[in-house]
Amino acid sequence: MQKFAISINLLPEEFIKQQIKTKKFYQIQLIGTVVLLTFIFLSSFTTALTILQNQKLKRVQTEVSAAQTTVTSFGKTELDLLLLKNRLQVVNQLIEVPSKQREIYEKLYKSLPPSIVVSSFSVDSTGNVLTSLVSTDIKILDDFINKLTSENEQYKFVKEVKIETLNRGRDGAFRSTIRINNQ
Repeated sequence: MQKFAISINLLPEEFIKQQIKTKKFYQIQLIGTVVLLTFIFLSSFTTALTILQNQKLKRVQTEVSAAQTTVTSFGKTELDLLLLKNRLQVVNQLIEVPSKQREIYEKLYKSLPPSIVVSSFSVDSTGNVLTSLVSTDIKILDDFINKLTSENEQYKFVKEVKIETLNRGRDGAFRSTIRINNQ
């Protein structure tokens, strides 16, 4: 024996249709509310992420700016170092190459008596010398000039010695400017 369930609905059909419409309206309203809340949540989340990313971006830009400033200052230092290195190389090359000017300078400097002070010394490209000497004893200054004009082999390079100035200061020191032309 089978039992059949019989269902008898005594409500009018309009009422059932109205309940179905109300039920669908509530379902649509619930779905719309869920979609709206999801949209609001996602918008808030996106806005929060954007604010955080902007803060991080500003911090990183500040760090990059500081790093660029440091790199720029290092670049200037590097250029200065390269310039100094190049100058040092040139100086080393000049030191290694024997020159007529250096030879003349060394010969004259070594032959100076200790009581004569050199206040300036310049050698031009042809080897001619212009020097300012200071001595408290005129005799020592005279002996040095006589040595330069002598026939001594050490001073063979000297062609002519001209005393351009000779004066005595209040301190009793003799100051002389001498031009030495070489051969």
